[in-house]
Amino acid sequence: DITQAAEAPASDVLPDLPGAATGIAFWDHPTLSFNSTMIVATDDGIVAYNMEDGNEVARLDGFNTDGVASGYFGLGARAAGFIVFLDADENAFRFHGIDNESRAFLPLDGGPQLRGAVRDFCTGRSLGADASSLFVIQRGKIQVFNLAASDAGVAVESEATIDTPDDIVSCAVDIDGRLLAASDNGDIYRVAGDDAFAAPMAQAAVMQSGALAVISARVPSENENEAPLLTGQILFADLSNGAVHVFESVTGKALGAVKIAATDELAGVDSAEAFGATGGNLGGLYRNGAVVFGVV
Repeated sequence: DITQAAEAPASDVLPDLPGAATGIAFWDHPTLSFNSTMIVATDDGIVAYNMEDGNEVARLDGFNTDGVASGYFGLGARAAGFIVFLDADENAFRFHGIDNESRAFLPLDGGPQLRGAVRDFCTGRSLGADASSLFVIQRGKIQVFNLAASDAGVAVESEATIDTPDDIVSCAVDIDGRLLAASDNGDIYRVAGDDAFAAPMAQAAVMQSGALAVISARVPSENENEAPLLTGQILFADLSNGAVHVFESVTGKALGAVKIAATDELAGVDSAEAFGATGGNLGGLYRNGAVVFGVV
């Protein structure tokens, strides 16, 4: 019930976007958490911000982008990050690497070819996997592209197609590589097995389905011989009213809803064009992550 949503005060506003926001992603620096960035796609380019101080650190001008996601090649301190965005004018995915020192965007060749309209896309990988995969939602299907680094930039190592109901519109990937998908009426599915879409794992009362996000963590087991436990929350934004519906990520149990409220100096969020969230350490006020809306 949105009338019972908890309120969280707005903490920052980052202006001067080149156009209306179409997507929000986050990049985790492999060794310096406070150098991680928030990346905003717009209809006239992409901007990356250092969240600790709010300063712009990188920009791509002139692209009519429709969404953005971040991914990685490699593990640990030598992990190489990248962004992928949909060039709406060409209906094509474009990749850029992220320099770990300057945080500048570096153009990469390659990537998947596709036909037909794209509703949403997301990236992710399972624990220990060397490279991220790209999941692309189209009508009645999700295309899966397993990526790999190549001399030219990005290669598609393998691909697959998952049949879906016609109303799937957004996706996210959990820390263990599990794919989550949401419908335009607020049903959330864990995409695993032949009957993945037989019943939703969670349901949100939304009027305009926004982006999904997963905030996950590994909790050490009390038994040192056992693997860490995975825990976290699924966040599902309603762009029509700015509400974020929260669910337990394993069971799908509803935990409530949150709205970003106005302060004496900052406006709240009553509607939005884009949504993103992370549990990563972005430094400063955002050591435990951030929830971000793109508003007009």
